[in-house]
Amino acid sequence: MRRFRMLSLVVPLLAMLACQRPAEPQIRAVTRTPRALLIPSTPPQISTGYGHACGLKTDGTVVCWGWNDYGQATVPDGLASVEQVSAGHQHTCALKSDGTIVCWGDDSYGQVTVQVGLDSVAQVSAGYLHTCVLKTDGTVVCWGFPWHGATTVPVGLASVTQLSTGMATCALKADATLVCWGWVPGGLDSVAQMSAGTSHVCALKTNGAVVCWGDNGYGESTVPDGIGAVAQVSGGFLHTCALKTAGTVVCWGYNPYGETTVPDGLSSVAQVSAGAFYTCARRNNGTVVCWGQLTAPADLNLGVQDATAPVVTHTISSAANGSGWYASDVTVTFTATDPESAVTSSPCGTQTVSASTPIDGITVTCVATSIGGTTTADVTIKLDKVSPVVTFTGNTGSYTVDQAVAITCTTSDNLSGVESSNCALISGGAYSFAAGANTFSATATDHAGNVGSATTTFTVTVTSRGLCSLVQRWVSNTGVATSLCVKLDHGNYNAFRNELKAQTGKNVSEANAAVLLRLVNGLDPQ
Repeated sequence: MRRFRMLSLVVPLLAMLACQRPAEPQIRAVTRTPRALLIPSTPPQISTGYGHACGLKTDGTVVCWGWNDYGQATVPDGLASVEQVSAGHQHTCALKSDGTIVCWGDDSYGQVTVQVGLDSVAQVSAGYLHTCVLKTDGTVVCWGFPWHGATTVPVGLASVTQLSTGMATCALKADATLVCWGWVPGGLDSVAQMSAGTSHVCALKTNGAVVCWGDNGYGESTVPDGIGAVAQVSGGFLHTCALKTAGTVVCWGYNPYGETTVPDGLSSVAQVSAGAFYTCARRNNGTVVCWGQLTAPADLNLGVQDATAPVVTHTISSAANGSGWYASDVTVTFTATDPESAVTSSPCGTQTVSASTPIDGITVTCVATSIGGTTTADVTIKLDKVSPVVTFTGNTGSYTVDQAVAITCTTSDNLSGVESSNCALISGGAYSFAAGANTFSATATDHAGNVGSATTTFTVTVTSRGLCSLVQRWVSNTGVATSLCVKLDHGNYNAFRNELKAQTGKNVSEANAAVLLRLVNGLDPQ
């Protein structure tokens, strides 16, 4: 593997040290937010160098394997909280969650020596013999061997969102334009993702087309016809690979060690990275497979990236009635689960909905967070614990038989509303009610099922004056009416009964006569 010819290079030093800079498909877009908000999670990723490869696990730790003659595959002790790893020619760099950089391996040209005070980094790219970082403000800083100006950042370069280094350095800007300098200069627009190989560059355009330029001695820059829909491209040493949207991989270019021969049946790929004489792919399940001159550790699993927010379900202690209302306190129990990662924040659990006054729609909320995102779940409870109000009005409490009774019954419910009631008007002449106490009750049920009730009582009193008033109202002959009233005034009740019977059907109707006879019994029971 160390003995190879690079036909496009004329400098013996480069012929000895030629490498590739793989794509960084897990690049994060630069935003103008505080560092703590820039990268919400640690996605698993792989990065291939010349003879070594590294993987970032979902727990923020790094694992490397392969050539280690410069210590490039020896991860520093205690390295954690890593958000991106980048394997270069013979050195490796890692971006930590605090925005700082840690590099190790070959430092012959200062490529591992991180500038003092360098922070606020959004992405690192370890290249051939140099290293570049993309800062959170969208600017680029490079150091190491300045071959063909690879470390000389163009004046005024800003708004960069992605960085990739090989022997060249390429920067993708927010306006989808690509700027490259160093061994493979050039520019392009409408770019979605790019990768600088050792001596060639490939770009995935926004229309899905793949474009490559630079050295092409082994067909590494010749994109196959009919490649189809591509999700990611990765430029290697003398070959190139593309991840298709269907999760399969296609490679082209130099193939002495089978680096472009994709294993049969390889599918469900989430990321591909082309190395020197090998290629690695990370599957959706976190496993890694490499082919060519380098293989991945058999038990390597970087973990599954949590791309989905938690699932929140709930149960309610009781069922609402047919109208969707509750008439008593309700307990809502939330359950937050995430099959891919732990739920890190969930002020959910059991919540009791209670109110002393009617409330139309009490909303209880569960907010659950995991690496995959945040889910907010709301449950609205229509709670009405207060019974309807039944009211009787117009009751004077005491009536003589010649007075009119007019008592109104009304119902009200301030929230769910009255669903049913037997409330009715109590009206008519007092003579039509029983003498003495008369009690009436009414109930009402609201839509929540609460029942309210009320009672009203009045007294009907029989007096000679009241009876006389009825006689004068009902007896058509004035003389007869006067005679009957005189008998009442003098307490001659039997004489009153006899005369009233004699006038029934003549000067007084049978119905009214029957009422008068019933009422006189209240003065003189027989």
